[in-house]
Amino acid sequence: MTTEQGVLEGVAELARRQRQGEQQLREAVRAARAAGQSWTAIAAQLGVTRQSARERFMGVDAGRHTWRGTEPGWLECVNCGAGRHEEDGEFSPVCAP
Repeated sequence: MTTEQGVLEGVAELARRQRQGEQQLREAVRAARAAGQSWTAIAAQLGVTRQSARERFMGVDAGRHTWRGTEPGWLECVNCGAGRHEEDGEFSPVCAP
């Protein structure tokens, strides 16, 4: 193996790791949104603006409930408007069409 081949293999390996890291980050953002975290809170962790975070991870909320507390004990999906009590336990993670 020549030095040039080794350098190129290093580039390829780092590119693979970057794609994998991006996929893991996207899943972490999806989980944070599903847990009710705001784009502002996520953006703060990423060191970017809320708008940048929303644009970069657009679509992570698609088709899934993202719950937020609207009043004590009551949760509402920010995507479809479905509501439920916190004590209800398991609830379908998918928004109704």
